[in-house]
Amino acid sequence: RTTVTNDGEVALLRADDIDQVHMDAHFAVPGLSNLEKLGIFDGPFYEWRSQAMAVMEGADHRRLRGFVGLAFAPSQMARLRGMVRERAGELIDRRHEAGEMEVLADFASDLPLWSMCRFVGIDDEDRERISQFLFGTEEGFSSPMTPERRARCEASIVALNTYVTELIG
Repeated sequence: RTTVTNDGEVALLRADDIDQVHMDAHFAVPGLSNLEKLGIFDGPFYEWRSQAMAVMEGADHRRLRGFVGLAFAPSQMARLRGMVRERAGELIDRRHEAGEMEVLADFASDLPLWSMCRFVGIDDEDRERISQFLFGTEEGFSSPMTPERRARCEASIVALNTYVTELIG
């Protein structure tokens, strides 16, 4: 099953559908060619995306995948799985009490970022701040690319990079 978001994006709702798309060569992670089609060949967003493991190939990709793969050991995933189930239950319970639920706004917009922050040890207090950075980056793949969209996207990447620098510094 799929649905279309208010922004016109297709949202997959079943794990089987996600697995099918993941294995289909017609679907790919948005890479540099997607940005170039939108007229972005440089700047903070382009540089950030060029360093993402998902767009790397060859030896660089294998090296990073080997390093990052250690964090995804079965014991780590089991620990995270329990926390994600608990959080999912909390989100559903909140909306059950309210008597209605907007899946994207009340569930799907929270759970992925909450899970990622838990996985890497980022406090809940910073999650909203990070959410604002990421909201702007989504526009980096939007068509048509306008100067305003690009400015928001690049400002978000600069803010995210500043946050990460503060976090590890």
